[in-house]
Amino acid sequence: MAFFELSAKRKNNGRRDFKMVLHEIYPDSCIKDKIGTMFNGNGICWIEQYVLDNMDSVKGMSLTAEFLNKEKTELNSHGLTDQKDGIPIFENAEIIGNFSHSTIEDVEINNETKRCHVGHGEIDEMRYYNFVQELEKRFADGSAPLGSVEIVRQIDQDQIVYQNGKFEQGRIPTHFCYSGFAVLGIEPADKSCVMLELNEQKEEIFHMDEIKKMFSDLCALINENTAAKQTAEELNAQIAEQNASVAQLQAALEEIKKERQALDEKYNQLWAETELLRQEIAKAKVKERVGELNSALVDYTEEEKKYAETEINAFNADPMSVEINSIVDKINIEIGKATKAAAKVAAEQNALEKQHVDIFQEVHSADNDKDVSIF
Repeated sequence: MAFFELSAKRKNNGRRDFKMVLHEIYPDSCIKDKIGTMFNGNGICWIEQYVLDNMDSVKGMSLTAEFLNKEKTELNSHGLTDQKDGIPIFENAEIIGNFSHSTIEDVEINNETKRCHVGHGEIDEMRYYNFVQELEKRFADGSAPLGSVEIVRQIDQDQIVYQNGKFEQGRIPTHFCYSGFAVLGIEPADKSCVMLELNEQKEEIFHMDEIKKMFSDLCALINENTAAKQTAEELNAQIAEQNASVAQLQAALEEIKKERQALDEKYNQLWAETELLRQEIAKAKVKERVGELNSALVDYTEEEKKYAETEINAFNADPMSVEINSIVDKINIEIGKATKAAAKVAAEQNALEKQHVDIFQEVHSADNDKDVSIF
């Protein structure tokens, strides 16, 4: 079961990229009388059009786990403990990461290609280091972790909307929100929900390693060429010392000239290829630096990034000349100043409002939300 790709590279912010199959998608042809004839263990028939309509809700969705031991390596279920005011309570679950977006892809699972909804996100390795190490061990053993997606109703709906109503088997959700994904230690309803990758940067790193290897091979060829040229010069000296006829010596010299010309052409060609590789390595390093800055700034808003607009512009002009930490520090300092100023204004406003408190103001209460289905 080749579901896992692991890179030795760590992100500077202590978070690890991952890809997880959220659920399998079934073909439209399986719908008969608005009921799915193909469905998962919970009876849900996922149809691609409705997945596309609702997949934006994956952004910011939590990746959760219910741990059985204090080392946080053994998994259990969703962590559901209660339901209050129409909200499911997951007090036994911990948020170990978040999803940034999702895609629809054809994925090979157990030698079978399936249409799947795939989530992309990050695991917080700094706070769940033991669990990340356990993931690596499990994938090394060929036991990819499984999981289960959770859905709830949309804000403007009373409940999850299904095509032609809710059925025990074959119900087709059409209006819903993705609310979370739990990594499980128990049997999931959808066995296609597997983790596919941890640290997607492997492909880029592999490309860099290939360039370095090619560069090393070319250097070895250049050394061989240099040795060949030295051999040709030695042969030329030997021929000059021979007691051969002028015609024979001239013929030998002409042959050596041709060989030297061919070697020089090859030598120049290899140097040209080496220069191109140096440029590719430089471009790859710049791309890597840009990726590191994007990762470092992913949690900041556009307004917050403007605090370090000058430094960011300088970095974009020459990514190798500006330290990423200096950009982050500048943003954090300015955020702190802005927060302090806002707190001061709020305190002054609060003090002013306390002078005009109306103890006879009306008090309104809001109705509780209706029941929420996590499936």
